[in-house]
Amino acid sequence: MNKIIFIDVDGTLVDYDNVLPVSAVEAIRKARANGHKVYISTGRSRAEVYQEIWDIGLDGMIGGNGSYVEDNGQVVMHQLLTTELMSSSIKRAEKNTH
Repeated sequence: MNKIIFIDVDGTLVDYDNVLPVSAVEAIRKARANGHKVYISTGRSRAEVYQEIWDIGLDGMIGGNGSYVEDNGQVVMHQLLTTELMSSSIKRAEKNTH
């Protein structure tokens, strides 16, 4: 039975110095060769996922803490904050600043 595997990036796939272990690359490639789908799930935005990670061969990502979803190079969802929400958030923060 094929599975879908979600992997965190920071502190899991790469260490906090952004070192990507060869063993991680090999494990992901082996999982995909065995028919499994592999996605990263991260707080990073798409732009913050550097090419070395994509070069592993991933099926996509859930990024931006869930605000962005990509599957096989196609954006499935990209939720942005509205101007109104940002404006009210800034006003609330300014009001509550000590």
